[in-house]
Amino acid sequence: MEDPKSWVPTKWVRNPRLVERLRAIVGLRLKINEPMSRHTSFKIGGPADFFVEIESEAELKDVLELIRDHNLPGFILGGGTNLLVRDGGIRGLTLRPTGFFNKIDIRGRDKGERRNEKSEIIKVGAGVSLPRLSREAATAGLSGLEFTAGIPGRIGGAVKLNASAFGKSIGELIKWVRVASPAGEEKLILAEDINFTYRHGLKEGIVLEVGLELSYGEPSKIKRQMHELLARKKAAQPLSGRNAGCIFLNPPGNYAGALIEKAGLKGSCVGQAKVSDKHANFIQNIGKATAADVLKLIKIIKSRVKDYSGIDLDLEITVVGEEGLGDQRQEAVI
Repeated sequence: MEDPKSWVPTKWVRNPRLVERLRAIVGLRLKINEPMSRHTSFKIGGPADFFVEIESEAELKDVLELIRDHNLPGFILGGGTNLLVRDGGIRGLTLRPTGFFNKIDIRGRDKGERRNEKSEIIKVGAGVSLPRLSREAATAGLSGLEFTAGIPGRIGGAVKLNASAFGKSIGELIKWVRVASPAGEEKLILAEDINFTYRHGLKEGIVLEVGLELSYGEPSKIKRQMHELLARKKAAQPLSGRNAGCIFLNPPGNYAGALIEKAGLKGSCVGQAKVSDKHANFIQNIGKATAADVLKLIKIIKSRVKDYSGIDLDLEITVVGEEGLGDQRQEAVI
């Protein structure tokens, strides 16, 4: 990462009227030049001009109005997984939903009258983490989310990417998604109007709340299945440590990790970014890796796999932000 002392305030940060309006909306929750390495599972990323944790839909509406008035770039951050922020950081305003967006509305089999005999529709805020959601659903005697116990993201991002594991995907459970447009207008989108496919989900709007249909079951059995699936995931993937999950999409009829391993790249490093010894589709930050390190390693992987197999790997992670000096230095030696 660049030395924080070298960060130069951008035109957004130097705009006193903009800063004043932001502080009027969110108060002390406004952070300026906030290192994104604090908010990503990679522990990598340069500074966001403005970083705000949004606690209510009313605040979000006010902030969206400010974004429009000032032509300010905006970025919605979920759990910071599946994400690489470049060393130059993110311009404009980075928003993370918290507060109201962390609510779960579950009745469950033992809470009030059932809405039908077999299933229950629960309401989940966009900021709720998948592991927490799966635990609370299990405790309430609701089945369907067992496969998400080892997925570290949040439901808002899961809807966007149709998070999946063990042959199950979040899109199979969704009944509706409530979103806000960039203009702040609310809209309810039904599941049948969303094209859920492999790593492809909702593409429009800012996720506010999601309706999921879960089946009734015995809490002990649900929790046992969760533990079994999580154990399988831990055995196969480096869930601990600093990484962003799978780097590449699986090509049709193949697996990215197997292709990378067969190309002889397990354990390969650029700087302190390393292809995992446990699962080759993971890149780990083993020290103070920069985004430039990761991106150079990604470029090497794509080239080697293409030479070995003829297959072009596509990224599963999202890369955002601007290049820093480190990116420019790395590009010069590739």
